[in-house]
Amino acid sequence: KLSDLKTCKVRREVPCGQGPIKFMIPLELKQSHAVPLCRLLSPFVDPQDGKALADLQTFEDSRQQALINGMDSILVYLEQLQMVSERFPLIIDDEEAGEGTIKVAWTWSNFTSPLAAATTSPTGLLASLRSNNHKKDPTLFSHYSLCFERLNHLLNLVIWFCRQAGQEQLETVEGAKRAYQHLTKAAWLTEHLQRQELRGLRSLPPGSDLGQLAWLQAACLAQAQACFIAKGQ
Repeated sequence: KLSDLKTCKVRREVPCGQGPIKFMIPLELKQSHAVPLCRLLSPFVDPQDGKALADLQTFEDSRQQALINGMDSILVYLEQLQMVSERFPLIIDDEEAGEGTIKVAWTWSNFTSPLAAATTSPTGLLASLRSNNHKKDPTLFSHYSLCFERLNHLLNLVIWFCRQAGQEQLETVEGAKRAYQHLTKAAWLTEHLQRQELRGLRSLPPGSDLGQLAWLQAACLAQAQACFIAKGQ
């Protein structure tokens, strides 16, 4: 369950690529534009309700924290996102926006990995970096669906697990064990995204890395296997 991820014992996040595990695939977190959620949602609350307006600002701030502060902040924001989706008429999936529906453009970049770009077909991740999906930045993709927003935050959670694994000391049994656990959690979550979360999107933005989840899951499992082998040596 996604709620079980809250109990994961992980060390404070540090920049990827500085750990001793040389075979770990470097993954950069997905980036997103700031979204003026308070301004977009405030017309739907009583302007005299100071607490409601403060809650909206907290929600907007929570999203920004999720983009920079790591795993716990992502889980907190996803809980708030669920509550807000139940209160406000946000677009949940690919359905056309009806009258009174709030259209929020969720804009995200792809995650980047040199290996993913080098091993993907021309229609995959490498092509997405060259696409014209976004006029200002070809690596950005926008969608009105709340499912798209949720998927991208969960994918960042996968990347955080991979980054945690990259900081463990494979030279020790405990370090290799922890790296293995991080990577198997990342693989499980990636499978969950494919089997459950993607059902909320009828179509993906062309070139989006959400079409690369099978590759990411395979990469996590391969690295977990390497950690398991290292643990036994």
